[in-house]
Amino acid sequence: MDEQSEKIGRLWTVSIAVPSSIVDNAQSAELKSYLVGQIARSLVIFKIDEIIIYDEYCIPGTPEQVILDKRKESMVQAIRILEYLECPQYLRRQLFPIQKYLQYAGLLNPLEAPNHLSSKDQCPYREGIVLNKPHKQGSFVNIGLKQDCQVDRSLQPNVRVTVKLEPNSKKLRGKIVSPSEPREKLGLYWGYSIRMANSLSEVFDGCPYEGGYDLKIGTSDKGDNVDKTIKKIPFTSSMHSLIVFGGLRGIESAHESDESLSHVQETSELFDYYLNTCPNQGSDTIRTEEAILITLSVLRRRLTEPGRKTVTKTTKQINNTSSFTMFGIFALILIIFEILLFTRSILFIINEDPSMLNGFGWQETSHLLTLSISRIICFLLWIFFMNSQLSLIPWSKDQFELSMEDPMTEEITLNPCSPIYIGRIRQINR
Repeated sequence: MDEQSEKIGRLWTVSIAVPSSIVDNAQSAELKSYLVGQIARSLVIFKIDEIIIYDEYCIPGTPEQVILDKRKESMVQAIRILEYLECPQYLRRQLFPIQKYLQYAGLLNPLEAPNHLSSKDQCPYREGIVLNKPHKQGSFVNIGLKQDCQVDRSLQPNVRVTVKLEPNSKKLRGKIVSPSEPREKLGLYWGYSIRMANSLSEVFDGCPYEGGYDLKIGTSDKGDNVDKTIKKIPFTSSMHSLIVFGGLRGIESAHESDESLSHVQETSELFDYYLNTCPNQGSDTIRTEEAILITLSVLRRRLTEPGRKTVTKTTKQINNTSSFTMFGIFALILIIFEILLFTRSILFIINEDPSMLNGFGWQETSHLLTLSISRIICFLLWIFFMNSQLSLIPWSKDQFELSMEDPMTEEITLNPCSPIYIGRIRQINR
């Protein structure tokens, strides 16, 4: 039996970093909100897993300090709108109170992401929020259905979680899992995470993935022509890719403002590849929200190509050698049968009326041979078609199995609810 693998999970990730200063470039509060909404749409369209909002002026501050710092108001607004849009609609009222940053959220286009499920949608995973309903055997979670889901852990209320529903259960029950599990096990795009960075160096140093970003790409009009470089970029061997975009003054300005990167002479040395993704541009400038769409469109095929590491579903199938052996046996039996049928026809004529042989010449013989050969060809084609169909069907349920690369552990950790980012249950031990 041969084994064929079908990709069902995705272990690799793609992250982008965007400066908060691009929000200041909009002329009004409505346009600022709409600009961030367009970036959120781009993230979902191209299945970006993480977005980092960084401060190109390198103003330090903790999340609690940032929310009170007027100099970082654009960063807070961008993060808040991105959080709001990524959150499923049935959880927004509980997680996001009325605030000035979401004043024009009603003008924004919905993301319609796979994790934004309605009550009629069927999916083994759903996003939810822990309710203040004490229970001896766990907690109750609102997952957007008429009935609350009982989970296997006691959690603090008002925390957003990802729930894996238990199949074939009389009551609605589920299990708390990592937000990355739908992507890693089923290949589902499950929204993006948001991270704040006070400088360009924090974009690299604060990577949440083990081993950091193994492929760093910078975008600039001073970079190399993407058309000549794209084939050299080793996307297939990278697990966590990062694409960094600059603001009005480019990534070079963020590099100059970051004292921790003063030992690096050229900005291009910070990245594995420094690309100009829109060479020979007609306009003097390309806005960052435009550069995101252009860059991700250019790199889309390489970012999602089949060679990257995935979780595979292995199905045992009919061995090709044995299939062709069966095909040969059927063909041989068919040919013998037709020879016997042709011989029987001649013997029947001789036994019934021997005088008919006087007018039985080459034309009559060729006619019988033609009929026999036609039947042989039709039967061979039918056998070949049936053989090709059978090779695609697994023989039994026992031979269907899942082989998971990098299996998940059961240990999870609660992140506290910060003023900037709503805490989610994430898995940190692998």
